[in-house]
Amino acid sequence: MPYLQLKGKAMIERSLEPSFKALLAEKDARLVLEAAERSDLDLPLVEAVHETFARAVELGHGDEDLAAVIEALGRRARA
Repeated sequence: MPYLQLKGKAMIERSLEPSFKALLAEKDARLVLEAAERSDLDLPLVEAVHETFARAVELGHGDEDLAAVIEALGRRARA
């Protein structure tokens, strides 16, 4: 997939100039979870995605590209 190639390369190179900010990705995942809760749905994959983007934002990567999620994943792996 071209999008995967693009974001994968950005992650490897740590080239995080935003095309879609991590902060916005976190917000969108949170909104999906809120809608799911209202519909009594359990979405564990979306929960995991939200937690990871929230961690990236917490680490100071909110204004970087959503590829900055690699920073949150990298720290989790080292912890």
